[in-house]
Amino acid sequence: MDNAKAQLGKNVTVIWLVGGIILFLIDGGFPHLFSLRAAAFLGIGMFAAAIIVGSVSYFIINAMATRLMARYPDPTSPDAQAAMRTWRNVFGVVNVALALLFLLWVYASFFWY
Repeated sequence: MDNAKAQLGKNVTVIWLVGGIILFLIDGGFPHLFSLRAAAFLGIGMFAAAIIVGSVSYFIINAMATRLMARYPDPTSPDAQAAMRTWRNVFGVVNVALALLFLLWVYASFFWY
């Protein structure tokens, strides 16, 4: 599970950096991107986002894994495999959505008055 936790943190960090750069470019252009506020927002924010969103995502994964294991005691059954595939796809979208919503919320709190 530590590998999953690290992967979630990496995904959130990439989304934070790419999304933050796009927001800075759209909002104020290159001068706004190359400012001390932008560097602090991107640098400090990527660690905070990885910890906060990564932890929430990890909690959701553990909760859903517990429920799937209770419902399908035999993980090799076709029903269990189908449920795990479906959950994996849904969670990929949920993880990206959580990261983007957190990015937009924090950016709006600091830069859109």
